[in-house]
Parts: sequence; C-alpha cells; structure tokens
Amino acid sequence: MQDDAEPAAAIHEALDPAATSPERFEPDADGGKLVHAEHIARYRWAAELAEGRTVLDAGCGTGYGSLVLAQAGAHRLVAIDASAEAVAQTQARLGERGEATRADARELPFADESFDLIVCFEVIEHIGGGDRALAEFARTLRPDGVLVISSPNPRRYLQGNPHHVHEYVPEELQAALGQHFAHVSLAAQRAWLGSFIAGQEQLHQLQDAEQNLISAALPGSDADAEGTYVLAAAGHGEAQLPAPRLVFGGAFEVKWWMEQVREREIVAARAQETEARLAALEARLVEVEQERARLLSERPQFERAVADLARAREVMTDLQESVSWKLTTPLRSGKQIVQRTRRPPQ
Repeated sequence: MQDDAEPAAAIHEALDPAATSPERFEPDADGGKLVHAEHIARYRWAAELAEGRTVLDAGCGTGYGSLVLAQAGAHRLVAIDASAEAVAQTQARLGERGEATRADARELPFADESFDLIVCFEVIEHIGGGDRALAEFARTLRPDGVLVISSPNPRRYLQGNPHHVHEYVPEELQAALGQHFAHVSLAAQRAWLGSFIAGQEQLHQLQDAEQNLISAALPGSDADAEGTYVLAAAGHGEAQLPAPRLVFGGAFEVKWWMEQVREREIVAARAQETEARLAALEARLVEVEQERARLLSERPQFERAVADLARAREVMTDLQESVSWKLTTPLRSGKQIVQRTRRPPQ
C-alpha cells in the first residue's frame, strides 16, 4: 500500500480512474456481458439494504449503480467520484432521484454519522492510502449503519492490472476493516454463467442450491474456492450480509459461454481419445519390452548353439580334408549305388 505522503499528482491519478484507466465500466458499451453481470450483481446485492435509508455511493463511476440504489427506495442518495466527467454522467442518470458531487473518498465533505448505508465497489484498490478512506467511511457511517465494499482478490483475479494500487485478499480486507468497525462479515463473488455473491455462512445454508447452480457452470468450478472478488459488510453494530444474489448476463453472453462449454467438451473428448491411444501404445510397449527381455534371456543359449554349430562345421571340414575321408570316397559312392538298386520299383 502506498504511503499517505505520496505526491499530489500521484494521489490524483490513483483517485481518478477516468484520467488514467480505461476500465471504468459503462453498461451502454458492455451491457449483457459477464462483466455487466459482475458489476450489476454487486449493486443489486447492496440494494436490498437501501430502502428508506440515506445512502452514499462512493466511487459512483457513470452512475449505473447509483441508479439501482435510488430505484431500490433510498430515502436520499448521494454519489461521489473523483472524476468531474463521471459525476456529470451520474447526475444526468439520476435526475432528481439523487445528487452527485466530486469528492475525495479520503476526505469526505460530510458530517459525522451522515449515512445509513455506504457502498464502495471496485474503488478501494485504486486508492493510495486506502486506510484513510476506510476511516472516513467509519466516521460518516451511523451507529446502526452498514458499509458494503469490494476489492478484486489477487489470489483469483487476473494479475498485473496497472491501474490498481493495492488489491486485498479476504483476510487482509477483514483486518483492514476491523481497525475501524466492530463487526465485519466477508462474502465472495464468483463468475459462472452469471455472477454469484454469498457470504461464507450463507453458502453452508445454500449448499444444495449452490451445487445445482454449479452443475450448470463451466467445467472445473469449485464450490470451495475463493471468489474473484472479495466483498464485505462492516458496521459499528451488527453488519448482516444482504441475501445471496445471482445475476445472469444477456442471452448473447450466455450463448457465448455455452459455446465455450461445448468447445471444452470437444477438447476434453479429443484429449480422452488421445489418452486412450497413449494407453494402448504404452501397453504395446510393455509387450515389446517383455518380448525383448525374453529374447535377451534366451540369447546365451542361442549363442552356445551357434558356437556348437561352428565347431561341428570345423570338425566336418577337417574330416573332409583328411586322407582317410578321401580314400573312403569310392566306398561311400558304391554304398549309395547299392542302396539305390535295392529300392523296390515304384
């Protein structure tokens, strides 16, 4: 995490993703995709707590989430962002349903205990000195209020995002929140065909439902794995997590993911065929090695037989070249003639 005394220019760059980062989400451009499901799922999850409350959306971006909170029945909706352009877009989106203003999350321009609900999604990782923002959230949150916050989990999230100052693993976010809030509850967000958010205890209660969902997920989904994003609810009093939330992308996005499933199935089938062929080749190789071992074991006996034959040929050659062999040649020839004459007529 960067030091609080970093130069003002660096602070501005960390606070203002619009100035340095192309990753500000805009549903008009990316609507219906999985990234849309991920972003909107977080706000719908938090919106369960918004009805009748004074709500702060810290890091509102273009205001798509602020609108979800306002439509959920927030008594008063305040949205802040470091980007003047983002604030203008948010205000246009909200109209009279809320107010948007430019502000630094580490120096909130609000009195103590101003909000019942503070929402801060995918912002804290962009802020140098994020602990100052958490302290400001704690200061402006009412005693019975709730902060809901998220960060990419670097153990699961794609590595190397140059626009992120610091990403929190679950236990790290819990410890950081614990410095300012009496109660902290963690949740995880996983991406399947849609985007699923639930707390750790809620997952135990929904085990059967989760298994049913996983049956429709991509191969290799792990119910026990950490989520791509770590979320938390924190408060000075009891901070109860909203109900689990599953949000699907548009039909095209689901179709695209199903095509990936089919492609993986084809690849898996080909891999299985290749493995079967390899297994057959390995079995044949074992047979060849066994035959080779047998032949090697019989080689000494074969070599002895060859040596015996060679010696027999040498003896026969010596015999044929001897004087006695040559002197008895006529006798052997006569014997053969007699044997032929004694044969019965055919």
